[in-house]
Amino acid sequence: FATFTLFTAKIINATEPPNPVNRSLNVKCNASLLGLPYIIVSTTGKEIYSGVLTHQTTNIDIQDLPLGMYFLKIGNGINQAYRFIKN
Repeated sequence: FATFTLFTAKIINATEPPNPVNRSLNVKCNASLLGLPYIIVSTTGKEIYSGVLTHQTTNIDIQDLPLGMYFLKIGNGINQAYRFIKN
């Protein structure tokens, strides 16, 4: 598991720096971010997964992703991307 903690527009890898992720990406956020959409995109910009932050800890199952680098984008403006590596 890799856990990211969101505080407004910042994300911090809280448990495994640097961040290889195997099966599940846990996104922790404060209550003000609940209801925001997220997407996971490949390095080519292809949207892989999308969803909504519904809990202060949202678990995103990524075990079916091929190995490689991906970006987690959160929010309507999606002006920041947070890199993670699927191991």
